[in-house]
Amino acid sequence: METSNSLIACGNGDFSVVAVKGYTRTVLMGGKLSLRSRMEKRQLELDCYGALGVVASYRKKNSNVSTDSLTYSPYGNPSGELTWTKAVRTYRDVPLRQFVTEASRWQGFRVENIYCIPADVRISISVCYKAPMNEVFAAIREKGVMMYERQGMVSFCRPKKENHAAVVKVIGRYAQ
Repeated sequence: METSNSLIACGNGDFSVVAVKGYTRTVLMGGKLSLRSRMEKRQLELDCYGALGVVASYRKKNSNVSTDSLTYSPYGNPSGELTWTKAVRTYRDVPLRQFVTEASRWQGFRVENIYCIPADVRISISVCYKAPMNEVFAAIREKGVMMYERQGMVSFCRPKKENHAAVVKVIGRYAQ
């Protein structure tokens, strides 16, 4: 399997993958898996239940050169990774970024920049994957995070000053 910044090889096994541009996370559920970064051509082997591998791409400070960070932990969270595959998904004190990433997959909305969601905001919720999108958005708003929709894309970033005159729909009760 190929993602934007990694190559994943698994001959016989089960695993979970979350991949967005510049970030790939995989957790092994059984068998063995090889995770390789594209830029650095480094590789690690996941060989035990729950092993976590992450490839994160970033630019070096004051440079246009990109590089990859490859991380391994034997303490992944297999049950948490599989939450999104169930009809009723239960999240207990998870980062809001994780919840939005998974909700966007099963609700079908696109997120402009996940990093505009504050990293310290956490959420606990149980929600059916067939729940209306407004129910998911309401849970996010209850955490005090503003959402904007523009051209079919959901954004958590404040609109740029020059774009205030543009058509921007605030998803929520009020704009800040």
